[in-house]
Amino acid sequence: MCSSDLRTHPKEAKVLLGKTIVAQFYNDATAQLAAAQFEKVFAQGQLPDDIPEVKIAAEPIMASKLLLACKLVPSGGEAKRMIKQSAVSIDGSKINDPNAQITPTEGMIIQVGKRKFAKLKVK
Repeated sequence: MCSSDLRTHPKEAKVLLGKTIVAQFYNDATAQLAAAQFEKVFAQGQLPDDIPEVKIAAEPIMASKLLLACKLVPSGGEAKRMIKQSAVSIDGSKINDPNAQITPTEGMIIQVGKRKFAKLKVK
């Protein structure tokens, strides 16, 4: 057997490490669920199962202010930076203008980067 056959791919090593840590603090079943959720969201680019809901009025709002209202960014400046870097999507479509007017609708999904999500609940 060649020495390259003994190597573990870095992604596999990270998954194994993550499962081991979660299993130590919880159990094997929880570790398997966490690994499946990670695979779904980060590797396959799908939406997570537990997206926090944010109540908001159905009135037009600037894109940068919408991110603040959903608590997805700490400041208006950060909201504008994220939008300009194409790190923000609404219902799967990238937005590039921080001043764009967005009219919230029931169930609208706001995503900032790969890890921050909000699902709108219109008042």
